[in-house]
This record gives sequence, C-alpha cells and structure tokens, in this order.
Amino acid sequence: MGDLDKKVQDQVEESGFKTERIEAENPADYAKAIDTYYAKVSGSLPQSVVVGSMDNSDFTLPAVNWISHMPEPLLYVKKDQVPQETIDALKKRNGEANIYLIGPESIVSGTVEKQLAQYGKVTRISGKDAYSNAIAFAKFKDKNTQFGWGITTPGHNVSFIPSGSKELAIASAPFSHAGKHAPLLWSDKEKMPSSVMSYVMSLQPKYKMSPAEGPYNHAWLTGDEKEFSKAAQAELDDMLEIVSESGQGHGGMNMDGMEGMDKNSEEKKDNSEMPGMNH
Repeated sequence: MGDLDKKVQDQVEESGFKTERIEAENPADYAKAIDTYYAKVSGSLPQSVVVGSMDNSDFTLPAVNWISHMPEPLLYVKKDQVPQETIDALKKRNGEANIYLIGPESIVSGTVEKQLAQYGKVTRISGKDAYSNAIAFAKFKDKNTQFGWGITTPGHNVSFIPSGSKELAIASAPFSHAGKHAPLLWSDKEKMPSSVMSYVMSLQPKYKMSPAEGPYNHAWLTGDEKEFSKAAQAELDDMLEIVSESGQGHGGMNMDGMEGMDKNSEEKKDNSEMPGMNH
C-alpha cells in the first residue's frame, strides 16, 4: 500500500509472504479502498465508522489504536469539505452509518459535521488540543453500539506516544489488537502535560488492605530517551502504581505509625542494654 517500488513487493514475496497491493490516488481514496477491501475479505460492511482530519494527523491518530482493535474503518475529511471518496464509502451504509467524528470544530468544521449527517448519525468526540482530544477518545463509549474504549476507571492499559514523533503511533498500534488493549495518549519528552497527568491520576488503582488486591494498570512507552526522558518515565510510573485507598501504607499503617514503631524499637533496644535490665 502506498507509493512503493515493485522491488519491495518482490522482496516480500521472496520471503514467503503472499501480497495484495492496494492502490489509490490520495489518503481519502486509500481509506475508501481499505474499507472496500475489508468488507470483501470479512464478508460484511461495518455500520460504524471513524471520520477524522486528513490534514491534522495528531487529532486523527488516536483512532488508529481503536481500528487495530476493532473492525471499524477510518475515513477522511478536510476541515470544510467531505471528499467524494468518503461520500462514496458512507453511501454504502444506506443512511444508517454510525459516524464517530474525531476532533474539535477548529479541525473539522460544523459544516462538515452537517454534511456527514446525511449519511447517518454523527457523534463528535473532541478535545481542545491534541492531548485532550486523545483523552476524550480514550474515555468515550457508545453503550448502544459498544464503540469506544470507555476507560474512566483503574485497571486498564494505555499507550504513550511522544508528541514529537507521531509516526510511532502507527508502529505501536498492534499493542491494541490483543492482550493489553490500549488507547493512544500523547505525551511530552520531559513530563506529562497537565491534562494527561489529571487523566492518568484518575486511573490510578487504589487498594483497601493489600496491593495484591489490584486492579493494576499497564502502559506502553514507544520511543527511546530522545523521545521520553527518564524523568518522564518515572513520573508515569508513579501515577500508574497502585496506592492505598486510605493514604496509609501496606497493612493499614501510615508513615507516622511507622516512625512511632521505629522510635519504640530504639527505646527497647536502649533499655535492654542498660545494666540490671537483663533477665
């Protein structure tokens, strides 16, 4: 798929893989072709679709993890225009498409949203910037169609991608297909943005009596220390680690209690060493 030399395809086939080439003229045309191809090989056409900007990838890429996990396709629009290729793909749903539009009106206009409504029910999922937009997508769940991650409680997984290396989002998408299913979140090299920090804190697991109770969170960080510093990873580890629901330590004892125990122990030690105190 894409503008690849025939030699690349030949090398893949020589390695023992079967290949099929999908050709198109632009991103919207590729999205339409992939939608058609999926319907052909699976035998059904998903009624739910994700629609995102073809010009602002940082607002659209959070959808990549979801479509790696579930069968919904991704179709493209411009800020003020619905490409004919996208219209053609939506028309196949006979006016009954569940259209999940990702991105705020500053990225995909209200005019486009109204145009999309001709082909089904439109639900916009958005945040004011790329960070909060990814969070909104991670939180969203349509209970009627079961579309969306719906992650708002502890005991889940997330995939962090450095905001300066967006191409890594494609490479890390398989993390969402099986095992620890994980939505995409953007972060920065040195620390999490405040919106991301708040969201991750809301997912922090808490136990009543013992950390063994769970639940536990897990995170994927894609990128080396040029993308994520050690300080940024340490900050994330702190936010993911399970903590006591009461704010006390393991076993229901807070730090003051521990200090008291240490003090009593020292006193007993001193007394035991005093002459005449041994029995």
